[in-house]
Amino acid sequence: MIYKLSLLALVLSLFGCEKNQIYAIDNGQQSEAQQPVEDQESPIIEYLWQLTGPDFTEQRLTEITATLNKLIDAEGYEIITANILRPQFETDNFDLIWVLLWSSEAARDRALAHWNKHQARNWRQEVAGVLNAEPSASFLYDLLWGYKSSELNLVAGDTFFSTFNFCTMAETQGHKELQGFKSQYNEWLSQGLNATEYGYLTLKARFDLEGVDFVWLDIFGDTAARQAKTKNWPGSKAQQLWDNMTSCENFEFSSTKIRS
Repeated sequence: MIYKLSLLALVLSLFGCEKNQIYAIDNGQQSEAQQPVEDQESPIIEYLWQLTGPDFTEQRLTEITATLNKLIDAEGYEIITANILRPQFETDNFDLIWVLLWSSEAARDRALAHWNKHQARNWRQEVAGVLNAEPSASFLYDLLWGYKSSELNLVAGDTFFSTFNFCTMAETQGHKELQGFKSQYNEWLSQGLNATEYGYLTLKARFDLEGVDFVWLDIFGDTAARQAKTKNWPGSKAQQLWDNMTSCENFEFSSTKIRS
């Protein structure tokens, strides 16, 4: 259960990055590659759990975010985009999550080595009393293909909603059925039967997620988009196919894009 909550925040950022089209569906069109290959220089998402301290305020979080963006620019770290996620459920594991979309695992490794040598001490002083994170509270995921409506175009400062679904396949279902569902679902979405500012993708954990076969992330640009799915999903053919294929635990977050 604790690892299920690790999946959070950055995916949205993905949708604004044309160079990542190999992973995302754009306007209902399937990407060239449906699964990432770890030995390629492919983008990866990192989720960093954060606990807030006694000196936490929204103003300090804004200041820390600005400092982080300046460091990224100054040092040339290859972070394509970043988000902050806030859980809409009770948990003792974190109060918010930093989400970083790296251009590749190699770029992350280079940046981390530089950070530990030149920035880590100053950063600890910057966030002291405000944010705290254990080194083990970092989780990496590969990106798998999904869908993005043309209306979903988030930029820094935008807020949105995200729902992480940690899913287990039915005994008779597998990867082939999941890919088939995604193709049919994308067709359903392209017919305008869901929200306008909507997108989704699936994620593959770089660590063991016991009992979870895949992670599905829904992204809603606004409240109207969430309401549209709530209205159109129940009783639909897509829901019937989904219910026959898998069962999931769902975790909702309010999210803010902090870098684009």
